[in-house]
Amino acid sequence: MAEKKEEKGEELDMAIYREDRVGQLLRKHFPDGDITKLDLTTNEHLDIFGMSYLRVNTFEIISGWLASPLKTAAETKIVDIGSGYGGTGMHLATKYGFQYTGVELQEYVSSQATKYVEQFKLTSKMTCETGSILDQDFVARTTEKHGHFDSAISILTILHLQAADRLPAFKNIASLLGTSGRYYIECYCVEDGASLAPEHAKMLEDVVCCPHVPTISQYTADLKTAGFNKVFVEPIQDTTEEWRSFTTGRSSDFNNNLEANKTTFSEANLTHLTKFYSTIATLFQESALRGVRILATK
Repeated sequence: MAEKKEEKGEELDMAIYREDRVGQLLRKHFPDGDITKLDLTTNEHLDIFGMSYLRVNTFEIISGWLASPLKTAAETKIVDIGSGYGGTGMHLATKYGFQYTGVELQEYVSSQATKYVEQFKLTSKMTCETGSILDQDFVARTTEKHGHFDSAISILTILHLQAADRLPAFKNIASLLGTSGRYYIECYCVEDGASLAPEHAKMLEDVVCCPHVPTISQYTADLKTAGFNKVFVEPIQDTTEEWRSFTTGRSSDFNNNLEANKTTFSEANLTHLTKFYSTIATLFQESALRGVRILATK
């Protein structure tokens, strides 16, 4: 089984974290090593540094949700749960000027993110912390160091948690936020009354490290129990169709450019990525898996 339960210090064993996918892409695009030529406000940047379905036009919408109505962008503090290599933060800090703190479980990924932040000279706007949102001591230290945040985000992160860990994670995220704090989520779900077929659930767990997919009602109930008073769910049909199109196109493009990809990725990484992209596309095409965007406020 590929998934490792998110505990203190444990890493996720999945294709996108193997053998430095980001580093291999950067070496392809910038063979001279000067990665600062990359425009951090483009979809190209998002594709290199991240694996989410976020596009630049989506950021235009969510940046408005994340902004504090009583503060300038430079005063607005955002915490990203499961920040990876920092791609989301680089975009938010560069284009919108937010103060950004990334929380990443995997020490190697977090340390690489810190190096990239330094290379792009974003240290005045970005900080990367290594730790688990399930670790209350880490959460307390983060609050003590940074103060309460205005907004939190988690992009395709909560899906890696066991069912029993979701509510504690939401409670800890709520504790990181100040009064009227906002929380933006992109994740997987199933419609109320639906469930994944056993073979699809196994694919998600084995390849995507996703051991549990909740219903919309369960998501809403957990967030409210955690201390979020209002929960807005974007129509999942719209989100799902957008993600289905994106993941299908991504898998097709990767396979159609397999020869070129062989010069970019190691053999092992190429195999893992091919399977990863194909699995996600298949699940959105053939299973009860749905995509969801949620905005919760305290």
